[in-house]
Amino acid sequence: MVKALATTVLVVRALIPSALPAQRILGFGGLEARAGVADVKNADKGINWALDGDLGYLKLPILRTYAGLNGFNADVDLKLGGNQVGGSLSALGVETGVRADLRPLRKLSPYLLLGLSFTHVNASDVNDPAGEDLLDGSYTALDYGVGAAWHLGRRRTWAAVGDLRFTTGSAVGRTVVTGGIRWNPRGPDMYKRVAEPEKKAAPVTTATFASSVRSLPGVSAVREADSTVTIVLDETVFDTSTGGLSAKGQSTVQSTAKSVAAFPNARVSVEGHTDSTGNSASDQRAAEQRAEAVRAALFAGGVASARLTSTGFGGTRPIGDNSTAEGRSKNRRVEIVVVGAKQ
Repeated sequence: MVKALATTVLVVRALIPSALPAQRILGFGGLEARAGVADVKNADKGINWALDGDLGYLKLPILRTYAGLNGFNADVDLKLGGNQVGGSLSALGVETGVRADLRPLRKLSPYLLLGLSFTHVNASDVNDPAGEDLLDGSYTALDYGVGAAWHLGRRRTWAAVGDLRFTTGSAVGRTVVTGGIRWNPRGPDMYKRVAEPEKKAAPVTTATFASSVRSLPGVSAVREADSTVTIVLDETVFDTSTGGLSAKGQSTVQSTAKSVAAFPNARVSVEGHTDSTGNSASDQRAAEQRAEAVRAALFAGGVASARLTSTGFGGTRPIGDNSTAEGRSKNRRVEIVVVGAKQ
């Protein structure tokens, strides 16, 4: 019982609201006080009372969690060995559970109850030792029941409540009928779901930006230098028959544009390059055409036109050996240079 009382003290402290908004468990939704009649097993009908606190909702706002204190007093009504046993019972305990408010926004709202109670029963003046041993003790029991709340006033922060509860599984199991008052400081707003707190996005750095584009199809290399990231697109992102972007290239550039959006102040320069197999004029035209195709795709993907430039360098800036097929393939590329890639 000492542990139960200590738990109750902690619960009561948790119920003292520092702010009114009802939260999901463990929050604060209000208080409820009830009194009524307890029909106790092995005893006459007696008086029952309860004080509960709303601890917020569980999964859905209509599933209200509660915890609080309860107790009852009754006279013993028990026969053992043909003899009538006299005396009285007094009980104090804690209860906790879930209440389902079925139609919470209506004037009359029915509800269902399911919970547990932890009760210490003190048997006084019992004239039979066996009867005293049977009744006196601490009990854990299942509680369930039904009830209804009649909301009062325009704000509906108060409600008259009444319910029928059953406590099972002990020598002092009981049926309880109580009525009382419920205070919900937020009224109908307590049945609004609490929004999930937005998770703060991790800051995007040049390293995370580079990582996000490195695995894209057609990206042969990504170079990082201070706040500049250079994305090298190989020749496979282009359609050799039209000179424009292939389907794969369109997808890659669209994904790159989304990543560039994380850096609203960055400038983006698109640079086209070729090998040296053609004449300089045709190489220059091919380089400019491919750079412009990538620039247009970045613009279509959401990068502001004012941030974009495109330039063709022809075969003047090789990165591979033009005397080999592999080297020439490396030189036929477009580089997307993002300058200022930091937040």
